[in-house]
Amino acid sequence: MYDKSFVTRFSGKIEDVFWYTDHYLIFVSGNKIKISEIDDRDSLNIFDLADFQSPKIVWDKYRSLLYVFTQDNLFLSDKLIK
Repeated sequence: MYDKSFVTRFSGKIEDVFWYTDHYLIFVSGNKIKISEIDDRDSLNIFDLADFQSPKIVWDKYRSLLYVFTQDNLFLSDKLIK
């Protein structure tokens, strides 16, 4: 029913995974919030978006906003996709 694709491997746990767009994922690995493309025709591009202490994230795809909760603080990004 669904196809599986190997995207990448990290030494730590991957958490809070969301579809950023149809071709990118946004997720937390360790203390970093990362964005990764899923197109595996060539080498994958993975970008560090931000670094927080033990972040928990929620991606609001309808408003293109990222919510980050860390150390009893809630942060809200600027609109990430225009």
